[in-house]
Amino acid sequence: WIATCLGSFLCYLLFSFLEEKFISKWFNNKTKKLITKGTLKFKTIGFSELVLIITLPFTPSFLVNILSGIAGVSKEKFISALLIGKVFTIIFWGYIGKSFIESITDISSIFYIIIALIISYILSKIVSRKMNIE
Repeated sequence: WIATCLGSFLCYLLFSFLEEKFISKWFNNKTKKLITKGTLKFKTIGFSELVLIITLPFTPSFLVNILSGIAGVSKEKFISALLIGKVFTIIFWGYIGKSFIESITDISSIFYIIIALIISYILSKIVSRKMNIE
């Protein structure tokens, strides 16, 4: 869990740095508009929704890390969502440990995913209220 969270945060920091220094300079205006349009939607995502995206075991975490860094999601929001969401993802893969196809066809796996999503959503609401993140 610690190594996964640390790696995800380093990826976030790398793309946050690259966006500020290089990415906005590399692309032409048409591509910049497309990137800005896509990242604007990701930047305005709520804390609970970010936690749920991270919690889903089939979400490509590298993509979430990159989009969060490029979109300029605050560090506090990203770290908090990461710490909550990765716990359930790791528990799911450690406990279930199946392939994608086996997991979506097994009703017990789907049940565990739904329970993890509900718990992570409730935790995200509690943390959001206590830390004023949104």
